[in-house]
Amino acid sequence: MTISEMKEVLDEYPADSLLEVGMPDVKFYARGSQLEALCPFHGDHKLGNFGYSLAKDCWRCFVCGKSGSGPYSLIMAHRNWSFAETVRYLYDRRSSCVGRITEAPPATLLQKSKKVRLVTPKPSPILVNDEFVFDPSPTAEDKSTVYSCFAAASPLSPSWTKHLQEIRGVSPLEIPYFFRFPSSKDEEFMSRFRKELEKRGAGNLYHRLLGIPGFFWNIKENRISFIGYSGALGILNHDEQGLVSSIEMRLPDSAVRSTRYIPFSSEGICLNHPDDYKYGANVGSVVDVVTPPFDNSSIQGVAVTEGKFKALHLSRMEFLALNIRGVGNWRSVLPVLENLENKGVNTSRVFIAFDADSRRNPAVAENSANFGKALLDEGYEVYYLTWPNNCGKGVDDVVNAGQRGKIRTVEGNRFLQTTLLPFIERAKKKKLAEAAGA
Repeated sequence: MTISEMKEVLDEYPADSLLEVGMPDVKFYARGSQLEALCPFHGDHKLGNFGYSLAKDCWRCFVCGKSGSGPYSLIMAHRNWSFAETVRYLYDRRSSCVGRITEAPPATLLQKSKKVRLVTPKPSPILVNDEFVFDPSPTAEDKSTVYSCFAAASPLSPSWTKHLQEIRGVSPLEIPYFFRFPSSKDEEFMSRFRKELEKRGAGNLYHRLLGIPGFFWNIKENRISFIGYSGALGILNHDEQGLVSSIEMRLPDSAVRSTRYIPFSSEGICLNHPDDYKYGANVGSVVDVVTPPFDNSSIQGVAVTEGKFKALHLSRMEFLALNIRGVGNWRSVLPVLENLENKGVNTSRVFIAFDADSRRNPAVAENSANFGKALLDEGYEVYYLTWPNNCGKGVDDVVNAGQRGKIRTVEGNRFLQTTLLPFIERAKKKKLAEAAGA
C-alpha cells in the first residue's frame, strides 16, 4: 500500500485520535472545540500558550511561534520525522485510534487571564512563473466558483444520470450535485474548464488555482494538475452559506482501494513527493450542508449523517442535513451549528443518523455516544434515528428499500443509556478478556 493510500485510511480518523497515537508523550486536554497542551517545542509550564483547533484543523504556540496545519505536520515537527515516516507509524498503529480526547484541563495548569485564539496563518501569494500564482488563502467565493466550473466542464452521461435516479434515489433537482470526475491529463477538459471560468467572468482564477485544495504544480511537466481518480463520481459539497466548499470522489467498484470515498485534497501528494509536486493544499475537515427542497423555516431539525446520498434523503424528510466524512469528525459539526443558528436557522433539535453498525462497531458506537453527549452538554435537544439492521446499513438504503416507515426516533439520553453505553461497556470487557486470554 502506498503512502497516499495509507493517508486516505488515516484521514477517516479524527485529529485528536491521531495525535494521541503519534505523540504519546504529550498530554492533550479538551476545551470546547480546541485541544490544549504544554507546548512540546519549548519549556512550557502553563496551558494557554499552545493549542490545536479541531474546527480549523490548525495548531500554534503563541510563545515560541511554532505553527502548522493538520495532525501530520504537528507530529512531524515534534518527532522530526518525514511525512512518509509519520504516515507509516500512524497506519501501523491505527487500531489504537478509536478514542477521543475528552479530559478537561486541570486548574493547576490553567492560566488565569489568557485565552488562546487560533488563527490560521495566511502567508502571502507566491509567483510560480510568468503565468501562475500560488495563493494559500483563496476566498470561499473563489473556491466555490472554481469547483462549480470544474464540475460543469465534466457533466454526467445520460446512463450515469439514469443510474443515480433509479438505483440511488437521486431526484432530477439533485443531479447537479454530481459530475464525472475527469482525468488530469485530459487537455480538452482543461480547455472546457477554463472556458467555464471565463463564462462566469472569473478567467483570472485559472492562473490562481494553486492554493485551492485539489490542485497542485507538477514540477517535472511544468504545468498545473489536480488530484483525482478518472472515472470516479464527483460530488459537490456546500457550506452554510450555500457556496461549494469542497469536492469528494466516489471511486468506481473496480477500484482496488481501502476506502470508497476520497477527498479532493492535494497536500498529501506534495508532502509525499516533494521533488515531483508542490503547492498543494489540504481541504481539512468538511461539513457538507444539504438544505431541504423547501423553506428552511419548516424543518423539523438538523440531521447529521455520513455521505451525500444519505444527506439528500434526510433533506427530503424535512431535515437540514449535515454530511460529515466519517463519524470521527463529529466535532466539526459544532461550529457549523453555531453558524447556522446565527443565520436564523432553528438548530435546537439535532438528530444523529449514523449507520446501523453503531450498534455493532465499538469505534462507531463510541463516536456516536461522544457526539450525543457533547450535543447534550451544549444544550441541544438530541435524538437518534434508528432502524432494524435487516432494513439496510444507511438511511438511504432503508428509504430505497421502501422501509422508511421502519425508521424510529429515539430520545438522546434514552438511546445512550439503553443501547450505546451498555454496548460500549460490553465491547471493552470483551477486549480485556481477549487480551488476558492471549
